[in-house]
Amino acid sequence: GAGYELETILFTDNEVTNNAPGSTRGNEESLPSALDCYRRAIELDPECGLAHKRLADVLAILGRNQEAIQEFERAARLLPEDICCATHLHFAKSNTNDMLDKFDD
Repeated sequence: GAGYELETILFTDNEVTNNAPGSTRGNEESLPSALDCYRRAIELDPECGLAHKRLADVLAILGRNQEAIQEFERAARLLPEDICCATHLHFAKSNTNDMLDKFDD
């Protein structure tokens, strides 16, 4: 059922999301598939913080920082004990601010 599908999505080895945000060490060809998987996981359980966190990681790797920030914020709300959410959120916001500063020059 849905619970099994959710567990399969979240707990299958995934080299993409085992890397820090911004890292490109993962298999970049698998990023669109990872996005689909984590979006499906959120569809199955919108309150699953881990799915939001992993979706945010993939979005950050893709440089889609505004979307990543939204997902990291959701993850941080759902996983308040997970310090990585706050760290990754700060990282995504810093990258976005750096990009905006470059446009101001």
